[in-house]
Amino acid sequence: MDEVWRWIHDIFNFRRGYCLSDVINCARSQSNAVKQAWNVASVSSMVEVWLRAYLNGIDPSISTIKIKFLERVRSSAVRINGRMFNTVHDLLLLNNLGVGTRSVKYRRVKDCHWIPPSFRFIKISCDGASRGNPGPAGAGTIFRNHLSEVVGTISQGLGICNNYIAEIVVIIVGLEWAATNCHQRGQWNAIKSSFSDIVFSSVYREVNFAADSLAKRGSLLAQGVTIYSDRRPENLEIEAQDKTYYRFV
Repeated sequence: MDEVWRWIHDIFNFRRGYCLSDVINCARSQSNAVKQAWNVASVSSMVEVWLRAYLNGIDPSISTIKIKFLERVRSSAVRINGRMFNTVHDLLLLNNLGVGTRSVKYRRVKDCHWIPPSFRFIKISCDGASRGNPGPAGAGTIFRNHLSEVVGTISQGLGICNNYIAEIVVIIVGLEWAATNCHQRGQWNAIKSSFSDIVFSSVYREVNFAADSLAKRGSLLAQGVTIYSDRRPENLEIEAQDKTYYRFV
């Protein structure tokens, strides 16, 4: 089996995986077409060895396993419907496996800009993060005025929760400037009556990386632990008003 496993990784030009999580992550950065082909290939090889060695009691032949492996991948070609990258690697790999080429997604570049708030408004940029989803989660918030100056930042540990809960709680964290991850509805009703005007907007991650960085720091903190600063932390990169950021869509 070790020889077959090396052979399969060489076909895909992947680094060798030694456990199931390694195998799953091998194709993480690949195109959808290659990911699907890899899933079929890796599972087929394990199934073929198991069927022959354990179910039928036959000592698996390496050459036979390779032939069966290619047959299974080719027979699954009709179900591989993901797009491929416009690269020589994807073209040669899918053709050599007998899957054939797939449509290519052409990415375009979208300009993104960080926009400061209106006069006398405070812009509260929020983000939540969960390592594992669910897993250790954090909330990150950065406060900036109409001059783009940082007037405060928060990183807070939220304990174990998923990304959805972290994204909800971080809004309350931002509006309260310190909050917990419980009783969200009651907190929200109390908060919104304290403001005469609240404007909500969504932005691309390319112009929200400061809050994202703070949220990831929060995910490393224990639940309820909060790090607050009344100015920009020295090691925090923030969005620039006069800079263009790029998003690939």
